[in-house]
Amino acid sequence: MGGSLVDLALQYYGDATQWTVIAAANSLNDPAISGQVTLTIPPASTTPANIGGGSDIDHWMGGDVALSGVQDLNAVAGLTKSQQMILRRLLTNPGGYKWHPTYGAGVLAHVGDITGNLPYIEGLIISQMQLEQGVANPSVSFDVSGDDVMANIQYTDLQTNSRQFLSFTVTA
Repeated sequence: MGGSLVDLALQYYGDATQWTVIAAANSLNDPAISGQVTLTIPPASTTPANIGGGSDIDHWMGGDVALSGVQDLNAVAGLTKSQQMILRRLLTNPGGYKWHPTYGAGVLAHVGDITGNLPYIEGLIISQMQLEQGVANPSVSFDVSGDDVMANIQYTDLQTNSRQFLSFTVTA
């Protein structure tokens, strides 16, 4: 047999980066598995990504980290968390994460050639959003005004079953 703790983390937690949780529970240092091994898989609720808002903090792409009233970092949850995860995926360049080289659309990398490339950018955004858990029926439209291009995204949030809207400028 054989395999990878990365694959198991993706299967059990939906997040390949959580392989270290499985490794720690089994006193392992390497994500590679060889031979037939019995592993302890900690419940998803005890992984750092799922405790009290998880490893995601209240932080919008390019903004400052939000602080609570007592100056602790605010955890993010619900619709805000899903919106931040979508924006992170869309605005991160592919290869930006060492352990997840195919993550990210790199939408902003197309600044300069975007107006002639809107069908490609639309497909890129939709295909990346379909990889995000909790997102269904994504659609994209663009408002073009001179050199300015605004991406308008609509999707269904599966947790609340509500239609959501996001917009961001894709030109500088």
